[in-house]
Amino acid sequence: MIEHLQQQLVLVVDDLQTIADPDAAQAQIESVTADAAEQVASAAARANRAETAMHEAEANRAEADAAAEESAAQVDDLCTALKALEQRAATLEKDLVIAREYPERATAEIATLTDQKAALSAENTATTGTASRGPGDRHNDRNGQGRGTGGRAGRGRACGRRHGARRTRRGGGYEHPRPA
Repeated sequence: MIEHLQQQLVLVVDDLQTIADPDAAQAQIESVTADAAEQVASAAARANRAETAMHEAEANRAEADAAAEESAAQVDDLCTALKALEQRAATLEKDLVIAREYPERATAEIATLTDQKAALSAENTATTGTASRGPGDRHNDRNGQGRGTGGRAGRGRACGRRHGARRTRRGGGYEHPRPA
């Protein structure tokens, strides 16, 4: 403890000597003033840097807000496009299922139509007493005569002398009477 008191005594004596000497007091005041001025200048520089950083942060924030708004608009557009694409995909998937079923449907429809044709042919045969003729069966008609004449063997052209037709002077064709 005595050592501590001795150190304090030395400091108090130095302070008294400084106060008693006006030149030393002046030097100490100038030193403290210079230190204070240096601290003020340093604080002003820090404040200046802080203000510049704050302006830059505000500018960055404004840019970020604008980018966020643009991104939000793009997200909305993309969501709309995604919904449209999902609907289109669902439609295409349905079409694909139908397309896969089409051969099966077509085969079933062909079988149904074939059965209906056979039933109609049988009904026609039962009704008329003859088998129905296809396009290649025109060589002989019901009476077994003529080729494609429908039972009018020996009559020639369909526009022969019938229904009062008469021969014209030119070309040797027939002219039909005009209705009155």
